[in-house]
Amino acid sequence: MLGPLVVVIGGGASGIAMAHSLKHRIGHHDFVVIEKTGHIGGTWSKELNNYPGCGVDIPSHFYSFSFNPNPDWSHIFCRHDELVGYMNDTVDKFGLRDHFVLRTTVDRIEWDEASQEWEVHTSQQKPAATEILRASIVISAVGSLSVPNDMVLDGLDQFKGRYWHSARWDHSYDWRGKDIAIIGNGCSAAQMVPDMLHDGVGSIVQFGQSAHWYMPRNDPEITPSRRFLFRNVPLALKLYRFWLFYRVDAESITLEMTPRGRRIASKVEKVGINHIQSTAPSELHDALIPKDTLGCKRRVNDGTNKGSYLASLNNPKMTLIPRRAVRLEGDSIVAQDGRSFHVDAVCFATGYNVTQHLVPMVVRGKGGKTLKDVWSADEGSHAFNTISVSGFPNFGLMFGPNGFPSNNSCIFQSETQIEYIERLLLRPLLVEKSCSSIDVKRDVEVAWFTALRERLTTMVWSTGCTNCQRNEWGHNTSNYPYSGATYRRHLVSTSFDSYDVEGRNTRWGLYRLLDWVRYWPWALWMATICFVCDKVERAFPLI
Repeated sequence: MLGPLVVVIGGGASGIAMAHSLKHRIGHHDFVVIEKTGHIGGTWSKELNNYPGCGVDIPSHFYSFSFNPNPDWSHIFCRHDELVGYMNDTVDKFGLRDHFVLRTTVDRIEWDEASQEWEVHTSQQKPAATEILRASIVISAVGSLSVPNDMVLDGLDQFKGRYWHSARWDHSYDWRGKDIAIIGNGCSAAQMVPDMLHDGVGSIVQFGQSAHWYMPRNDPEITPSRRFLFRNVPLALKLYRFWLFYRVDAESITLEMTPRGRRIASKVEKVGINHIQSTAPSELHDALIPKDTLGCKRRVNDGTNKGSYLASLNNPKMTLIPRRAVRLEGDSIVAQDGRSFHVDAVCFATGYNVTQHLVPMVVRGKGGKTLKDVWSADEGSHAFNTISVSGFPNFGLMFGPNGFPSNNSCIFQSETQIEYIERLLLRPLLVEKSCSSIDVKRDVEVAWFTALRERLTTMVWSTGCTNCQRNEWGHNTSNYPYSGATYRRHLVSTSFDSYDVEGRNTRWGLYRLLDWVRYWPWALWMATICFVCDKVERAFPLI
């Protein structure tokens, strides 16, 4: 049995940022990052979301690590390959690659009360092998965009052609010149359709499962002069990143079902309606304009450097059926009105299961209870500050329950979570060695998720539309219902009073004193900045 002190599960952006924190912020080198695919990048890796047109929908300069800003992005919204290249460059620049273990799955983790450690059971794919690691801390960085929704369509098992999910694009199949069916019309589909039409697909028949708010988006190439400025004046890039944060974070108010939130959201809705009416074929306007409130489903940014999705609907090679497909028959797909279309392949662009966390991994904590048991008893997944679950000590969740930003950069969110984990887990356990385990109090966590669920009932996701955020009990376990500034303020304001600490030694009192002296003046300053930023965002949302 091997014994790395820290195991990080997931080699995406969050796993990379956590590895950087361990090695360069707290100076700890005894850790591994376990990634189930053969490449670094997580949901952006070469094996996952690499469909035609795949790219970010948050500006590139903000969808990047604060510790490794990139002045040389090619476009405002970078594409998949450029982002993966940036992530790998980051890993190499900071000497992190040797800590990554690829093509390895974490099957289960179990808390050993006697040793105050986690047993981490892994299985390697090629060559096949199993291993048990012992770790004092386990951090889950698997994210919420890792398990695609099931591909469900009558006749699929008898279909003569090929089929795949957009999150697992089949690059062995040449779709150029072929007739392709696309199931779904959300973010992924809106990116792939213009690219496929531009690059030579024979035809596309698309089945739109529901209407979405499509927003116009320009994606210009970043000028050499701007790159030169950002490369040579780091402060300019920092100010630009803050400006981007302000722009995207301020839009969080549109998700509140308050008079002011609805007033601002209605302005954005008018922009979306105008974009649909001025771009898409007139006969599709009624089907394309949503009846749902803006934000109840994720809005779709329309426009890549190869064209607009709505403009693509005017292409004679493109047919949009604004209803679900009925079935597959041989080499055809049948619509609800009885029309049949020949197809060589079917792509399911149907999104992810974002309400179930850490599936199918088994996480067994104190008393033999599993996360699944605890969450089922409480009608869905939950975690204090989206990170800590009572009964599972020395364990942190990144992008855990309700950890997904409502309107912000996922990388900003993950770095906020890492600062929290670093202070409340990593430093006391690894650096100061002042205790053996840290576990959030049950009553604190219950109060947290009870208040959070109440808050979520006042948000746009609870207005009755069909979305992927609500679980079988009707609870939204995906989104964080406040702004990014508020999230950061909540996390920096949390103290050890919310946690049970076991195995304290004489160093614990010293660590608490140092925590007060070193951390709380900064925390007060940061909380004040976040509070002011949130108030300014709400007063001047720039929409």
